[in-house]
Amino acid sequence: MGKIKIHEIAKKLGLTSKEVLEVAKKLNIEVKSHLSGVEQDEADKIEKEISKNGATKQEDTKQADKKSDEKKETTKKDSEKQEKKKSDKSEKSEKTKKE
Repeated sequence: MGKIKIHEIAKKLGLTSKEVLEVAKKLNIEVKSHLSGVEQDEADKIEKEISKNGATKQEDTKQADKKSDEKKETTKKDSEKQEKKKSDKSEKSEKTKKE
């Protein structure tokens, strides 16, 4: 069987290639990029290590997603406030011109 690419392992586990690369390097497996290939036994070691720590990765991802969503909501509200201010100023300006 051929070598397994880092990005394939990442896709299978629902992680980024960068995360898989970090684990592989921690296990002293020689990899340079997401296109690096590893033997099946090395891929198994990587997967085992990730599954051992998997719960914390998923928790970190959930927390990061939650923070991102909160930030997007705040930005959206700020944009809506700015649009309302512009609209109010525009209406006020038009009233002043009419008088």
